[in-house]
Amino acid sequence: MPAYQILPTRLQAASNKKVFISYRAQQPEITLAREFYQALTAAGHEAFMAGESIRLGEQWPNRIDAELKRCDYLLLLLSEKSAASEMVTEEVRRAKELRDLRQDSKPAILPVRVNFPLNSLLNYNLRGYLDRIQQREWR
Repeated sequence: MPAYQILPTRLQAASNKKVFISYRAQQPEITLAREFYQALTAAGHEAFMAGESIRLGEQWPNRIDAELKRCDYLLLLLSEKSAASEMVTEEVRRAKELRDLRQDSKPAILPVRVNFPLNSLLNYNLRGYLDRIQQREWR
């Protein structure tokens, strides 16, 4: 299934949304993240991938926070390894914190399990952050 078909219909039909793509820079996530990036930008959305968008010498944590504050969606590519990543957990924590503070409930978190079945356990923090959020699987 093409990566873009996993996204909610409302995002596919919406215009000019900002999407933060959270991923671990290893296969297959990086290839899938790039596919999403290309499909989203081709559809007129603005996509952000930290590894591709942050320039040398730029303050990594400040840029991540700024992008999370301005995004409409956090597209979370969640594999077994990324589920153990402190950086991924922190991005989800911050997105959840922003959702709880804002009136518009943004960013919406869109978890996609990458070769990581829905019945696989998440760490305590991710389980709490993603509780009651529908997730999709990609293989």
